[in-house]
Amino acid sequence: VWDRTNSNIIYALTGDGDEAGISGFVTAYGFSIPSLGVFKSLDGGISWQETGEFPATSGNFHGYKLIQHPVNANTLYAATTVGIYKTTDGGNSWLLVQSGSFTDLEFKPGNPDIMYAAEYSTSSPFWRSTNSGDSWNTASTGISTNTTRIAIGVSASQPDYIYVLAGGSN
Repeated sequence: VWDRTNSNIIYALTGDGDEAGISGFVTAYGFSIPSLGVFKSLDGGISWQETGEFPATSGNFHGYKLIQHPVNANTLYAATTVGIYKTTDGGNSWLLVQSGSFTDLEFKPGNPDIMYAAEYSTSSPFWRSTNSGDSWNTASTGISTNTTRIAIGVSASQPDYIYVLAGGSN
């Protein structure tokens, strides 16, 4: 994630979540590497430093998506296989705001209070927050409970629409 207020600041969430699948090619051949957390560069990517640790992860999780709050550049969110994490201080400290195995996060265009999240393989795969990710609730959507991967799309030209691509394990 490039910091939109300072082009020298870049954040990177490690541990590609797509390789975390039980029967996936990468895992089957022993190449699944857990996340080391979020790294931050202050010099346009020349050097990197680890940000604060995600609490209660035991180093055994994978990262899916990292997004920056559209108004507050120091607030970021990470969708991981152990939950959604939030920082309000540029990554110095992280708080687990929702446990679960999350694959995607998006803001409602034009309203940073409303966020959407997708959870991997669950009976309630779609989540919504109305307070900038401080708390989350499942949302009734009609998406199959057999869904194992969801990608969320939003558009500034249609902010009241949420586009979802959902699929099973095959």
